[in-house]
Amino acid sequence: MPEYQFFWSKRFAILRTIISFIFWGIVFLLPALIFWMVAVDKGKSEWPVIGIYLGIVSVCCFLHARRYWMRLFDQSPQLELYPTFIRAKQFRDVDVLWKSLTHLRGMTKSIGSDVIDATIFLTIKSKGEIELDTTGLNVPTTEIFRSMESLWRKNRDD
Repeated sequence: MPEYQFFWSKRFAILRTIISFIFWGIVFLLPALIFWMVAVDKGKSEWPVIGIYLGIVSVCCFLHARRYWMRLFDQSPQLELYPTFIRAKQFRDVDVLWKSLTHLRGMTKSIGSDVIDATIFLTIKSKGEIELDTTGLNVPTTEIFRSMESLWRKNRDD
């Protein structure tokens, strides 16, 4: 039974999808306005231009944000911390023993309160340094790091 389990954050996935929609809307706004002015000058209806604009923006948003959409439906734990090992989906469910860990460090990049990138680096005796991307999990990286560090210290001292 794991001591800690971490899942994808639904709020993070929805927020990134909305940001993607706004981004692509702004990118295609100028070409849409030009086509709309041409259509109005020729006396044609502007509705096809609006429909095409919304269609292109929706497709680009869907393609750009598909990895976040997939996170909405994934209910499996992404990271599990057991008393003697770590299991992460990023490691393809290969267990990393706490005793094989030599160094643990974390890094978070943010703009204001929005976390852009969060990574925990694990240095393992036989494999070297590996990255664990914790961006978008339901718990802040600092809490994940504290949990990992406490379990690592407990196993190191035993």
